[in-house]
Order: sequence, then C-alpha cells, then structure tokens
Amino acid sequence: MKASDVDRGASLRALETRLGPYEERRPLLEEVGRDLRTEVRERELADELAPLHYARQEHSFAATGRDEAARRLDTAGGAVHRAAERVYRDPYEAASRYLAHLRGGGAAEVQPAELGPLQGAVIRLGRHYLPLGREAKSAYQLATEKLPPLGVAYVQAWADLARADARLAAARQQVEQLEQHHRPQLEELNHLAPAAQRRDLAERVMSLRPRDQIALAREYGPEILHRAAERAPQGAGQTAAWRERWLQNLAPQLVRALDRQLSRHRIPPPTPAQSPANWMANAVRRGLRPAHGAQALARSGVSLAHTVQATSRALSLTQTVVGDPAKAAALIAAKALGVPALPVRLAVIAWSLTRRLGRTLSR
Repeated sequence: MKASDVDRGASLRALETRLGPYEERRPLLEEVGRDLRTEVRERELADELAPLHYARQEHSFAATGRDEAARRLDTAGGAVHRAAERVYRDPYEAASRYLAHLRGGGAAEVQPAELGPLQGAVIRLGRHYLPLGREAKSAYQLATEKLPPLGVAYVQAWADLARADARLAAARQQVEQLEQHHRPQLEELNHLAPAAQRRDLAERVMSLRPRDQIALAREYGPEILHRAAERAPQGAGQTAAWRERWLQNLAPQLVRALDRQLSRHRIPPPTPAQSPANWMANAVRRGLRPAHGAQALARSGVSLAHTVQATSRALSLTQTVVGDPAKAAALIAAKALGVPALPVRLAVIAWSLTRRLGRTLSR
C-alpha cells in the first residue's frame, strides 16, 4: 500500500518538504553481488596460484640464505686479511694469494714463505725463511697456527655460498616456470577490482534488507553473512536491533496462535512487573515450548537480549539437553519470532559480538 494511504504526512510531497528531494535507491544488491563475486574469484585464484605463492616464498628464503652465506664469506675473508696484517710485510698481496689458493681447491696449510715475506728479520734458506728475533718468530707462529683454521672457515663459507647460489638459481627457475604456466590467472587477478574498493563490503552486506541477505547467502553460502558480521560488528548489531523492533510487532495470526498456546497451558501473559527469566522458567515447566515463550516475551515488550537471557536461563533450570544454552536460546528466541533461518544466524552472531563488546541489542 502507499504510504500516503496510512497518513497524509507520509505523502511524497510532504516527505520531500521535510527531508529533501527523493533520491532513487542505489542498486546496492547488485554492487554487493559484484564485489562478492570478485572476492570469491579472488580466493579461487589464490588457491590456483598457491604453488606460485610457495615458490616465491622459497625464492625469498633462498635469497635471504644467499645473502647470509655471502655475509659469512666476507667475514671469513676479512678474518684472513686481518691475520695477514700481523704476519706479512705486504698483507694484502699475501691474503689475496692465500684466498685464491683456497678457492682453487688448495689445502689450508701452506708454507708461510709461499705467500710473501714475513715481518721481522729472516734468513732465506732455499724455499724457506728462518725467522730471527721476537717479531719474526711471532709472525711465523701466527702464520702456521692461526692462518690454517681461518682458511678452513673460509673454505666452508665458500662452499656454503655455492650451495646457496644453486638453491637460489633453482628457486628462480621454478618461479619463472610457474609464472609462465599461471600467466592467465595472474592477468585475471590484476584486472580484478582492487581490494581497497571493497573495503566496506561487510558494512554494505549488513545494510542490506534481510531478503537481500538471504539471496546472497543462497548464492554464495551462509558464511558470507558470518564473515560480514565478524568484520562489521557494529553493523551486525544495528541489523539485529532493527529486527528486534520488528519482532515486537507480531502478525495478528501469530498473536492469536500464541494466545491459544498460553491458554492451553493456563499460563498468564507476562507483565512488566515480572522477571522475564522467572516467567520463562515457569512457562517451560508447565509444558510451554521455549519458542512460544519467546514470542510471548517479545509481544510484551521484552528486548531481544533479555528474551535470549531468559530463554537461556530457562533451558538451564529445566535441565534441557543442549550443548550451549546461550546460543540455543538465541536461535530459539529469534527463529520463534518469525525471522528466517539465515537472518537468525546473523542475529545470533551479532548478539554474541555485541555481548563481548559490552553492548546490548536493546536501545
């Protein structure tokens, strides 16, 4: 029916005078559906591209390992150069000869004189040098005792770098092959709408009418509503509050059916002076179904949050076998009052989230 048939103050001209020009409702459902399809396709592409993702991770780890191996090699080479400064008259030349000797596969133990003249006074005897004095003897001792272990460490670091290079090359080749194989998926992913444009998707899902939410859930699964409620708890709480106000105005046929149930079990309707929890517990003991009790409480003006609490307490006091009385009570309270199954789940999520945040659904 037209709004003006209810009250002339609700005519289009009167409403525009009060609220401004009428604006056509945006096709929000189409926008949300398009973004949801993009989000679903994005997850599908992510699953298809999982091997490439792991290959890129391996490449990143290999690159990090290669950098670390190169750092250890530089450290080992620096240690050799510092030792050569204490042993040889030309430390740079001696260290360069020693490192080249090691990289060529030579042994770590070498005759000190093969790398260059030692510091201090020495006498040359053929291929050997005879140190004279404390300085020369100290240099010779360092060359024979300290330099070989440093050479062993350098060889190990050199081998580690070679293995790290091989791992990095293999990882790079794997990434290139997978990128070539998954080129269509990568191009499709690049053409999808950026995630920033879908940042408020959860809020928009929460702002839809219940029937539109049901349509989305039927197409994409009920977890769409679950995720939206978790990401936008304020919107979920507001949605549940709107439904609460609607639930307090039951349809006439539902009111008549409820009166028959109360009369059959000889239970008087709840009054404002009564505790909702005590009334519900007494009604359930007399045989009234918790769903009918929740309807009676809602009709009397009890908020959805208090109805849920009363139903949960009644389930506990009557030792009804349920795994989670609070969750079962929320389902009973909302579903019994005529909310379709999917919005019931949404209302339960909203109620749980707002309860954890210290809010209530009643205003």
